[in-house]
Amino acid sequence: MINKSISTGQIVRRIRAKEISSVYILWGDDFLLQDMVISQLKEQFIPQGSKKTFHMGIDDEMSLMNELTSLSLFDDKKLIVVKNIKKISSKYYKEILEYVSSSSLDTVLVFAVNDAYYKTKFIESVSKEATNVDTRVPFPNKMKEWVGYKSKTEGMN
Repeated sequence: MINKSISTGQIVRRIRAKEISSVYILWGDDFLLQDMVISQLKEQFIPQGSKKTFHMGIDDEMSLMNELTSLSLFDDKKLIVVKNIKKISSKYYKEILEYVSSSSLDTVLVFAVNDAYYKTKFIESVSKEATNVDTRVPFPNKMKEWVGYKSKTEGMN
């Protein structure tokens, strides 16, 4: 995992304060934390906009690239989530890196990397341009705080 990742709580606070980056990498296999970050991005960045999820290995890279490079005539914002990044073909690495280094303010791109220790030159290059978020299962000493936060946001006692 990239060392400079920030916690889920910190990123949620930043997103709520409208400090939204154009590229995120979610490092870790806690799907609830990943979904929490993605739902906060959707709520704060594109309440009426579009969210697209690409599952690499199922969806093809060309569809992802078309979505990233398509231009809208209107002021449309979109959130693009890419899961299973390990399945992206190496022939698309250069295009994705070019997009990430010059990404649009109208599009937020989120890579979900379920293995927090996954390393390749490609993902390390992307992580230099992205906001890295730690979405691993919380440590046992943080579990009470996490359950309290989650129950509060869901309106449970």
